[in-house]
Amino acid sequence: MTWICDNQTVFLHIPKCGGTSIMEYLPGRLYKEGWPHQTRSEIDTELPVWTIVRHPAARIISYWMYIQTRIISGPPLVGLLNQNKKLPEDITNLYDFIKVFDEIPMTDYIKPGIDYWYKLEEIDKVFHDLPKKNITRFYRWQTYLHGKPKCVKLIKEKYKQDFENFNYSMDFKS
Repeated sequence: MTWICDNQTVFLHIPKCGGTSIMEYLPGRLYKEGWPHQTRSEIDTELPVWTIVRHPAARIISYWMYIQTRIISGPPLVGLLNQNKKLPEDITNLYDFIKVFDEIPMTDYIKPGIDYWYKLEEIDKVFHDLPKKNITRFYRWQTYLHGKPKCVKLIKEKYKQDFENFNYSMDFKS
């Protein structure tokens, strides 16, 4: 989803990067009703476009936890399935999830480019009183990678562009 903010900017909502909190915090309206998450190339605007990014490992683990929760207790994953996302047979296996799930890197969401981006981990510096929505008890993503060097290696390979383009350190371990 993309949010046309009342301050004459456009917020590009990259999945699992805090967009729900932003869209509830800033007055505005949807760019196109009923659309899934757009990429920058799908948005026709002259307004400044900005987004929030997140540590790539934290993002994929958030997706993993979100999908498990939705499969167990929530509404069907129609939106994800409509976007041709694949899920492994065993949704609880983190390595299989990372290997099979084909979420595009954050870098691909912003092509051909945006005006500003902010790190979710530093969002309180930009929005001092932003209420956080959809926070799960799984906030410490590193714990899910403990003892899983294959997962760490796969995340670093799959999301290498995101680590580089958004200045995230690849110096995290299993």
